[in-house]
Amino acid sequence: MKNSQAAVKTAKQKQTAIVVCPGRASYQRTDLGYLQRFHEHQHGLVHEFDKNRLQHHLKAISALDQAERFQRPLHNSGENGAALIYACSYADFLAIQQDQFDIVAVLGNSMGWYTALAVAGALSPVAGLSLVTTMGRLMDQQGSGQQLIYSWVDDQWHYQPEVRAKVMATMSEIMQAHEQAELYISIELGGYLILAGNELGIRLLAQQLPPQPGGYPQVIAGHAAFHTPLMQTISTIAYQRLQALPLKPPAIPLIDGRGHQWLPWATRVDELMQYTLQTQVTTPYDFSRSLEVAVKEYAPDRIILLGPGNTLGGPVAQVLIQHQWYGWQNKQQFTQHQAEQRSLVSMGLADQRLTVTGMQPHVIEHL
Repeated sequence: MKNSQAAVKTAKQKQTAIVVCPGRASYQRTDLGYLQRFHEHQHGLVHEFDKNRLQHHLKAISALDQAERFQRPLHNSGENGAALIYACSYADFLAIQQDQFDIVAVLGNSMGWYTALAVAGALSPVAGLSLVTTMGRLMDQQGSGQQLIYSWVDDQWHYQPEVRAKVMATMSEIMQAHEQAELYISIELGGYLILAGNELGIRLLAQQLPPQPGGYPQVIAGHAAFHTPLMQTISTIAYQRLQALPLKPPAIPLIDGRGHQWLPWATRVDELMQYTLQTQVTTPYDFSRSLEVAVKEYAPDRIILLGPGNTLGGPVAQVLIQHQWYGWQNKQQFTQHQAEQRSLVSMGLADQRLTVTGMQPHVIEHL
């Protein structure tokens, strides 16, 4: 009886958390050696990933991570970059102290959706790696168009609807004036609009949008027109090649790029497959909406951003400020709250990851 009471008490002390998986280009120069530094104990996992990659005549994850220097063409290519990010993110998830945190929901941004499938248990770790690698290779081989990023928040991270309206009007004017130009919303990323289109459309948009501090508008190097109709060929090929993908209902609720929840007891695998390989490939990914649903449905004690990098820190905070989560109304209040009580944890930052893993990073001499 005493043991049962102790178990109940321990369970009640767990903090609830939602887990967020990052998207493309999260692994950058400063992340080189990430798996060595933070996941030296995950030899078995990395070995399985390497084995799978080598069987398909691809560079091993460990070799990419342990390279002497970061090479953008190598580390950010579709077939390498996506797999490297996935491996780091999945290892980060395993490092979260499960006896301290109850993971109540999982979501991801763009490519992070594929990672989220594995984190939530809808795919095995190796099947998730195969998925991201296949999609990454298809992007290298068949990807077309470009992406551009533009901010629509002020310096205190308040949304500015008039800026967004100006962007939408400019896109419409360009397409009316130039019949060959194609432009779309690609990703709703907090206070950032990720816009996509063919090369003509993006070139004209970059020329016509008013310049902003921070170098915006900024064309994102190496990115195709993800989440737009320009990806239809990739979607068709992926759906044909990945029919045997061993998807199953998630063990943890999944929230997709529309804000739709895929629940363990109410998920049809065929519909999940269709969304993963068709819908989200060719239609906008509303990361802001998925995060809004997560915090409003599950009211987590913590929001844990998996590494590598910290590309989602700002956009997540901007969404939370918009909905006055934790009472935040501006960037200053967010920063003050984080200094006192870290509710938003980025595992890509060594000091913050300690609060959810309890493990010091391994020192690597050659980096």
